[in-house]
Amino acid sequence: TVQAGKIRGLRDLPAQPGRPPARVRSGRKRLAAPLAAAAAVAVIAITATAVVPRILTGQPGSSPTASGSIAAGYPGSRLPAGPAPRFFVGIRPTLLPAKDPVTSLGVYSSVTGRIVATLAPPQRGRYFQAVAALGDNRTFVAAATVNDMPGSTRGCNTQLYRFQLTAQGQPTGLTPLAVRSVPGYLDFDTSLAASASGNVIAYATHSCTRAYDGSIGVIRLRTGKLRTWLFTYPSVPMNLSLSADGSLLSFASGPSSGPRVGAGAAAWVLRTRSAPGPLSLRYRQVIHSEHPAAQHFLDVQSAALSPTGAVMFAATAPPRGTAIETIGAYRTTTGGLIRVIHAFSHFQMGDCAISPDPSGRYLLVYALTLRNLAWIDLATGKVTTVPVSRADNPLGAAW
Repeated sequence: TVQAGKIRGLRDLPAQPGRPPARVRSGRKRLAAPLAAAAAVAVIAITATAVVPRILTGQPGSSPTASGSIAAGYPGSRLPAGPAPRFFVGIRPTLLPAKDPVTSLGVYSSVTGRIVATLAPPQRGRYFQAVAALGDNRTFVAAATVNDMPGSTRGCNTQLYRFQLTAQGQPTGLTPLAVRSVPGYLDFDTSLAASASGNVIAYATHSCTRAYDGSIGVIRLRTGKLRTWLFTYPSVPMNLSLSADGSLLSFASGPSSGPRVGAGAAAWVLRTRSAPGPLSLRYRQVIHSEHPAAQHFLDVQSAALSPTGAVMFAATAPPRGTAIETIGAYRTTTGGLIRVIHAFSHFQMGDCAISPDPSGRYLLVYALTLRNLAWIDLATGKVTTVPVSRADNPLGAAW
């Protein structure tokens, strides 16, 4: 027999030159736990379901109500009606040498997981890094960066593009947004968000010359105004999400200007009309990463806001040994757990990210380590598994 508490995961992959270490960049970049732990999962899953809700709040002695309502996160305190989007868009990798990475956009069926259409990079020398739904599930914004990676004397920059999907899921009308390109590069992650109002876009880019520095930017499309906040390692903002009106931004990250070792990822919020400057002076922590009763950290893998911003959905990895990836709903004001939405075993989902559809009723849950993908109906709690092939497993996704 193997005791769950004695199982250790494999070490993180070494960081690429000019990039932060893999552990802080994203929990989803880590290798999956050894399959030898599978026997332990069956034993611990029963107790983890009861223990995880208390742990995830990061507040000693908290007692969340399992039947708590998430309706406050929606206009009129009611979840919207309507079906899940028929398609989602993902960053589809092409296996080429690391010095010349190339990606395309894939349009996936939300039912079968098959790619129904692809969209090639906008021009030679640029590749897609992130995608987000802009206003509805037919309009999207994508970020494309020159493939001159960090360390180059030319540096790099990111251009934003808009496109639409037809009723059959065919992409059309790829055009650059009427905003200047932004300096830096995005991770292959969810480092891009757009508001359901269709007016606000948020991004997180890394410096091409200073590996551990970067900025969060917010662009208002009607005016073209850009506002930025600077961050430093171990802050690596990922899984960006905006409230429906674009007034509140959330992300998962280590602290900016915090300790350079041992910093777990937490969930944060930032008012998008805050004064520009250092991120450390403007953001607020919602879900704490440090476990109050042990010498280790939770891994807040991703976070997303409800339409009003009053509720935050987060994917978290609890303490070592439980092998459970939990999707929970939290109060944005206090970080208190409202209820657990769903718990995946590590061998079902692996380290995961979440992406809400523009209505906020459905959550797309996907992983980089495994080929599993699913979506959750927050009104009913139903989980639908989508069988995506390993070769087409998206690096980032939105619907």
